[in-house]
Amino acid sequence: MTKKSALSFEGIKIPMPKKSDNIYTGFEYGIDTSVPHHLKYKVEHLFFEVMGGVNIKTLDRLKVTLKISRSPLLTPLHAYRNTIDLYNDDQLERFIRQACDKLELGLNDIKLPLYTFIDNLEKYRIAKRTQQIAPQESPKIKLTPKDKKEALKVLQDEELIDKIGDYLSEIGLIKERENGLLLFLIFLTRNFDYPLHAIVHGSSGSGKTNLLKTVISSVPDESKHITTALTENVLFYPPYRNFWSRKILMLEDLDGSMKALLPLRELMSNQKIVKFVTEMDSQTGEHRQKRLSAEGPICIVGATTKNKIYEDNSNRSFLLHVDESKQQQRLVMDYQNKLAAGIINLDDVKEKKTLLQNMQRLLEPITIKNPFQPELQLPDQVFKPLRTNQHYIQLIKAVTFLHQHQRVKETDEKGRSYITTTLKDIAIANELCKESFLRKSDELNGTQRTFFEQLKTKVKSEEKMTFFAKEIREEFRLHPQTLKRHLKTLLNFNLIRQIGFNRSKRFEYEVVIWGDYRFLKESLTILDQKLSELIEKYPKA
Repeated sequence: MTKKSALSFEGIKIPMPKKSDNIYTGFEYGIDTSVPHHLKYKVEHLFFEVMGGVNIKTLDRLKVTLKISRSPLLTPLHAYRNTIDLYNDDQLERFIRQACDKLELGLNDIKLPLYTFIDNLEKYRIAKRTQQIAPQESPKIKLTPKDKKEALKVLQDEELIDKIGDYLSEIGLIKERENGLLLFLIFLTRNFDYPLHAIVHGSSGSGKTNLLKTVISSVPDESKHITTALTENVLFYPPYRNFWSRKILMLEDLDGSMKALLPLRELMSNQKIVKFVTEMDSQTGEHRQKRLSAEGPICIVGATTKNKIYEDNSNRSFLLHVDESKQQQRLVMDYQNKLAAGIINLDDVKEKKTLLQNMQRLLEPITIKNPFQPELQLPDQVFKPLRTNQHYIQLIKAVTFLHQHQRVKETDEKGRSYITTTLKDIAIANELCKESFLRKSDELNGTQRTFFEQLKTKVKSEEKMTFFAKEIREEFRLHPQTLKRHLKTLLNFNLIRQIGFNRSKRFEYEVVIWGDYRFLKESLTILDQKLSELIEKYPKA
């Protein structure tokens, strides 16, 4: 028995979509849905078009702007357009009569095709609505055998972390190797139940966004959302339920997302946010509460020129400070010049990005056990030690997760697979987290600390213990208000003191404390001391 390609009713043929139509033109339920805002449906002598698409949110009405024309169209007069609620039978009967007059056809010529179209349109809308509210999976990228082999070869390399550092440099990361590797590992924690987060600090034009964009470009497209600014409501109205789950949310500028800071930091901590809103019931007219939620786990990263405003967000994140030295600026300009001159091979850059992305696609969620964690210790000077300790734990897990193809999979008593952290993983994590932990231990923020260290170097070089504010402003080329803020902060922390006033040179200051930063750095040696003890205790680990 041959498969029918059309239905017939009183001589009217209603064609069914072919298999090829589904592949090339996007047919669903006999409707051409290749352009969602312009749905098309064709029978032997009629052509239906829904201009503007259909509302898939409100299911108690089916209001559309419908165009019916004869096929083939002999004259523009043989087309009828009207806005109608297809669930209103009175409107529908009137619509059919008017269409018959306009198209010069009988009732039976239009009635069955129209009702069949409405039935299919209803099925299409319900399917789209179900698809929208149902959990969705990110598109799976199937790697070719060649791509898989190349990515696996790098993942099994004993110098994996150095290889990744080299690749990041090749795709545009200038000098910021440790920051780049730390960000790369933080991005990997999107696969964990409690991911890590990062905030990149630096002055305007210092390269914050370049650091973020370079590293995020190594992440597969299906695992990231990048935005310049964010509002609170955007978080609570995702296109589908698991839109944020197992993703990286990168905000290029946190200063444009001030109103979203509260839900963002709660999403960082709890991996889920909930709020209730009041809406009017369209049927009863009564107000009712509606529960809105967003679910992670999600890795949140952003860049900012400010510090204090984001204190509550900062202690939930790794703090990265970009290099703002003149040498770094020269290196960045050299790269920009080479890029403009065509010296940089962009095809090679693209290949390296694809390789880094494919490597991450081969990493699968797996349980990680760190038997050495109880013997590790953070410096006493670290602020918010409870949160920082969790960050330390997760960072070590991220290093182990990255090396999963170099680890032997073991099985616990319940038959679940896991891999074990090695001392080499801890050594890598220690090296990358020191600078961030140092920033967390410091009373001064990154910009203030940089200024104070430069100030001490300047004063020492002139072999005197005092300095004048006017001389420092001219030497460092600072705005007067910026210098005033820095000096006020140093005075409040008793790091300097005012000792005099000169009418021409203005206020004179003296540096009171010289070794505070050195003391903080020395406190971080506890990480290496504990690691050395473990290496001695477990020489085969």
